[in-house]
Parts: sequence; C-alpha cells; structure tokens
Amino acid sequence: LCNRIRKLTMGCLKCCAIFSFVVVNSVMLAIFFVQGTRQPASLPTFFQTSSQDEIIEIAHRGYSAAAPENTLTALREAKRRGVRIVECDLQVSADDVLVVAHDFKLDNFTNSTGLIIEKSWDEMKWLQVTRGGRTAVASSPQDSRLIDFDTLAREAKALDLDLIVELRIARDKTDRVVAKFLEIVRRHEIQHRVVMQSFFPNIVWKIKSADPDIYTMQLFLPKPLTKFCRLKVHEQSLLWTSLCALAPAVDFAAETLVIPISALVGADSIGMAFPLLTKATVAQYRAAGFAVVAWTVNADAEKKQVAEAGVSILMSDCPGESCDSVLSNYL
Repeated sequence: LCNRIRKLTMGCLKCCAIFSFVVVNSVMLAIFFVQGTRQPASLPTFFQTSSQDEIIEIAHRGYSAAAPENTLTALREAKRRGVRIVECDLQVSADDVLVVAHDFKLDNFTNSTGLIIEKSWDEMKWLQVTRGGRTAVASSPQDSRLIDFDTLAREAKALDLDLIVELRIARDKTDRVVAKFLEIVRRHEIQHRVVMQSFFPNIVWKIKSADPDIYTMQLFLPKPLTKFCRLKVHEQSLLWTSLCALAPAVDFAAETLVIPISALVGADSIGMAFPLLTKATVAQYRAAGFAVVAWTVNADAEKKQVAEAGVSILMSDCPGESCDSVLSNYL
C-alpha cells in the first residue's frame, strides 16, 4: 500500500511538473516574441578586441593549471603570466560568507569534508586547496587556502585584474547572496570590472534587476539540470523534486531556448560549453545581440575549433599557452 501511495504521489508530482513546465515555457516564449529581440549592454572594455583575429583568453579558476584553483596563488600566477581577466566561482557558507570555490563538496578539492553551504566560514578559512597545478610558488602557505570574495575583490583590484564571477546554488539564500555580492562589488568600486555569470536564470535576473550596470552572462552546458540533480545538493522541496523528475524535458528546453532564456533574464552575453558551439549557433547568438564566451577550452585543438566557430572570448585553465605542457603538472 505504501509503495502504491508513493508511486501515485510521484505520478501526480510529474503531472504537475509537466503542466507547470509547459505553462512557464509558453509564457516565456510569448513574452519573448512580444518584446522582440532585446539590446544587451555594450561589451565591457576588457571584452573588446582590437582586431578580428584577436582572441581573449580568460584564466579559469585563476591560473588553475599552474596553481591551486581559486586561490590567491592562482590569481597572482595569472597576473605574472600576463593574463588580464580571471574567472572564479562563489558559493555561500552557513553564515552567509561568499566563499571562492567551484565544487559544492569540500572533499573534492580541499583537505576537509562536507558541504560548503552547511559550514561556517570560521570552519573553512584555514583549509588548503588541494586541486590544481603545482608549478606556481606561493609566497606563503596561506596563499593556497580558501578565500572569501571580499579578499578576492581586493586582491584583483590591487593586481589590476578584471573578474568573471560565477554565482552558484544558494538554496534559500539567493536574495542574501545577491545583496552580499553587490555590496562587495560596490565597496571595492569594481562594478565596471566584473561580469556576473550563472547557470541559474533566476540569479542572473536578480542581479540585473538589482543593478542594471552589472554586465551579466547566462551559462549553458549539456543536460544541466540532470547533472545538478545528481549532485543532490539542492533543497529537498516539492519544487526541486518536481524539477528533477522532469530534468530531461527541462534540459531539452534549456538547450533549444538559449536566446529567449538569456533575453528574458536580462543576460548581456552567453557562456557556452564549447562542444555546443558551431559557426551557425555563434552567428545566431551574435545576431540577437549577445557576446559569446566559450568554456573550458584547454587543448590546442580545442582552441582552434573555437576560433573557427567565430568565438573571440574563451576560458582556459592555461590561457595564452599550450595546455598540453602546462597540464602535465595538474593534480
């Protein structure tokens, strides 16, 4: 009896999710076609090229092929190697500190365990980052530790580096995360030296609504919701249960409605996993007014493929160099 009730409940959830999905997407498309093609903000100066052949390469997670990712050492290594734009990732701690980290689980890249969102900053600020290259020399052991966004913003400004910042999942703290992000950006006066990017359209929309001057990027990758649900770091709520049950359909919509999604949330550019980019799709996104950024492009053959597709901005673990040699020191 319990199994029947559980199956019936899941069936109802799926039906509700499908109905909601169809309604939301229909409304989204209707709004998009009524509004027409929007005009994204003009490119920030650090995204502008001096010639058609110029390729801008962004240091992914700092210069992570040569230094522990998302650390002060990685940031300084990018500067030493002549890179002028650095990408990093932000998550929120249990006490609402913005932590510079990509993975949700500390187990994957530090000498500790657990979820970032369930730990306080005092518990994490001493942790060493163990993933990334090891050829860069840290000036002190603390330069390879986890850092918060306030520290990153201050150091990037001191090094004269521009930032691409990804806001990741925040569960029920999205509004606080957005407010905290904007407060730090404004305090360090880097509004015109930062691009905010996210896979989550609601985060892009909230940032753009709160401060239209912040340049934004909507991120896309193959099967995003399916991959996210497998991590099991989302809220255990009816909404997320329904979304995860319908992940294949949502993923299909995300991959086919790139321009409407990006337009409706107020994105100024599109960040795409490079295997999804072709000359035709790049031309299509540009025709709609969006800049296109490819990630994460490491091998020489991949960089050539992206350039042939017409992309002039890319993220790489080893920008400006051949990754084939640099990545041999990656842990």
